[in-house]
Amino acid sequence: MTQVLRLLTLITSLLVIAACNPGTSTPSDASIIGTKAVIKAHGNELLLEIKNVAAGTIISEITDWNGQFVSRRHYYKGLYPIAGTEGATQWELDFDVTKIDSLFPLTVGNTTSFSGTMIDISNDLTYKFWSKIEVKAQKPFLLPSGSQEVYILKIKTEYDLNGENKRSYETIYYSPELQLNLKGVMHEEASQRYWRVVSVLPPSESGTVASPRRRRSGTVMI
Repeated sequence: MTQVLRLLTLITSLLVIAACNPGTSTPSDASIIGTKAVIKAHGNELLLEIKNVAAGTIISEITDWNGQFVSRRHYYKGLYPIAGTEGATQWELDFDVTKIDSLFPLTVGNTTSFSGTMIDISNDLTYKFWSKIEVKAQKPFLLPSGSQEVYILKIKTEYDLNGENKRSYETIYYSPELQLNLKGVMHEEASQRYWRVVSVLPPSESGTVASPRRRRSGTVMI
């Protein structure tokens, strides 16, 4: 069961890379490939890079302070994870991804819910899950490059682990202009995790991004 709970933590600790054009909240094209972001999480800094865009899915990778691979994620429209790899753990979700389409164009008050199957490919196991996403608000978000308008979305997810019910709650802050979620706070039982983007560079400038600082202590999971 410990291994299963770790997998759920990896899935629900979302670092969402959004794929929506400014003002219209519709899927972006491959022009965002190469975008980089420096993230602070629990006193550590990580580097994220968008690697590919295909069929409405954003594929991103995270590396640590010395360039070592941390994780790879696939997000439908940049808003919800449908597959990922963390170390030896590989997983994917099987559900009707068109349910997420009803959130677009992003507007305060929009909501969607859906259910499906979580597939733990590494251990050849499957679990049922249910998820609800709500667009709660808009507000300014300060970055060194200036203030960005973000959408605040709340995600509730429940899992059936062989008859044992688990829940997680996450709040994410999404910038349509930057095509990135800029902040996330996740609650799961008695634990809480937090991350925040501190700088973003588009593909034309991403070669100049500074390397993340050496992690201070502990394990980072995004």
